[in-house]
Amino acid sequence: MIKDALNFLRLQTQDIKHFDKYSIPSIILIYVLLEIIAYLTDGVPIESPIEILGNLGVTIFSFLFFIYWIFRKVKTLSFILACKFFGVMNIGLSIALIILQIIALALGTTLDNIYMALAILIFIIFITGISTSKAIGVSKTYALSGVTLSILLLIIIYIIYLMIEMALLNV
Repeated sequence: MIKDALNFLRLQTQDIKHFDKYSIPSIILIYVLLEIIAYLTDGVPIESPIEILGNLGVTIFSFLFFIYWIFRKVKTLSFILACKFFGVMNIGLSIALIILQIIALALGTTLDNIYMALAILIFIIFITGISTSKAIGVSKTYALSGVTLSILLLIIIYIIYLMIEMALLNV
């Protein structure tokens, strides 16, 4: 599974049916472990386990929106197969993010730099869009627009979360 996840980063993805061999629980377990590692290598102290669960929930919501977006064009795929495909893809993207965080910490900086954050965002949009286009057979434009909308939705939800958190701190 890790090899297939890393193949996404090289834009060498398989057809979506290739990912049917993986189980959802194993994908979720690996993804959650990688999320924990990502928080530990972030260089920012973790406030609480609720923060991790909240971020995971928002990510899953954005992920489900992207699956909905793809299903609008490709109605022959099963939801479970799409979850397996995008789950393995997210594992690959998480590995890339962890490596970038470790490099940033080794250099004495963080990924909070706006230029680094934009580069990572563009990288995620590009990898997800092109890989989805290749594996599922939708146009690159359609896949890239779906990823972009999903990430914008993620950003909007995160901004609302921050606004609520700031309001609660001021009370």
